[in-house]
Amino acid sequence: MRRERVGLVALAAVLLAALVMIPLRSGPASFSAAQEAGTPPAEPPSVEALQTQIAVLEAELALVGGVELELIRGRLGGSRASFDAAYGAPVGYVDAEGNDSPDPPLEGDPAQLIYDAADIGEVTATFTDGRATHLTVTPPGSAAQLLPGLGETYWTLEEANAIGSRFSPADASAGTLISEQTAPAAGVELAVQASSAALAALFPQVADGGCGPVAEAGTFTATLRFSSAEQISAVTYATGGAAAGSAVGSLAATIPTEPGRGRADRGGNANVTSSLGGRVTANGVQVEAFQIRPDADGVAAPAADQVLTAIDVAITNNTNHNVTYDLPDFVLVDSEGREVAAICGGLDPAITLGELAPGESIAGWVTFQAPADFVPVRFVFLVDNARIGFNL
Repeated sequence: MRRERVGLVALAAVLLAALVMIPLRSGPASFSAAQEAGTPPAEPPSVEALQTQIAVLEAELALVGGVELELIRGRLGGSRASFDAAYGAPVGYVDAEGNDSPDPPLEGDPAQLIYDAADIGEVTATFTDGRATHLTVTPPGSAAQLLPGLGETYWTLEEANAIGSRFSPADASAGTLISEQTAPAAGVELAVQASSAALAALFPQVADGGCGPVAEAGTFTATLRFSSAEQISAVTYATGGAAAGSAVGSLAATIPTEPGRGRADRGGNANVTSSLGGRVTANGVQVEAFQIRPDADGVAAPAADQVLTAIDVAITNNTNHNVTYDLPDFVLVDSEGREVAAICGGLDPAITLGELAPGESIAGWVTFQAPADFVPVRFVFLVDNARIGFNL
């Protein structure tokens, strides 16, 4: 590990020196063969692009050296220790069902912690691999909104935008989050996209909800939840990207198959079934299903009268060949025998579609959308000519 770190530091130092030494003169001293032949020369990188690359390299050097960047301390991308230092010990946790709990999460559960930022409000932070990848900030006393007659607490647009200077990376490219002209009506969430060199060093590639194109390194999304055109009830920051200035929409409705007409009980030369929490292997593919999260909150909102259900899964390829998986390969079956396939826009980190080389593993959430009367009883993964099921 020490030699690996030394190698990374040396490589980053060489790249940094090379970037700094790139000439920024207005023109070359002599013509190349391509220029003499009439071929236009390639445009040199802009000063801004070089500065961004240098900032990313500096951040990578600091992180390899074990230094917590001031740019992300107690902010999106920051470590658990930096949040504890900024806001004190967590005052609560979010359990596997998405409910507030006074007890720390069990091993293997998502690390979602609630902090009391006295001068701001309540901060719910989701940590992935020890880094804050999702933050939801609500105004002081917002819990009173759940109890009728106790009043409601909101932020103005100006106040909500000011929160960005506290929780987005300090080197974020965006200034004011939402302008007065784009403030929407009640019940709408509006998102803007920004970038950070510090986040780029932490997250070289970030998927935008699991299925879309990979967002640029360092991209993050800030979302304001409007209770009215002038009242904001929450601000959310998440690594990954949504279209700048676009409203966060709902998923299209999911229509389950007719009972017994799906894929869960068809095909495959191997069929194994376990219970939630079990670990099974079929045709060399090992699958573990740890927990189910009903009424889940995904990147996108569910369609009207439908709900999201997420399964926490780990998949390991113990074969001697590549194994592919896609959304239709993950199936949720209800008590009537109806089925729905997995979707994009679910919980992060998401398992949606991809390929595992021999020996590779992936862990994350497989998310499904179904009508509110869909009661899931079985999760099935169709992979490599096998059917692997878990009774829920």
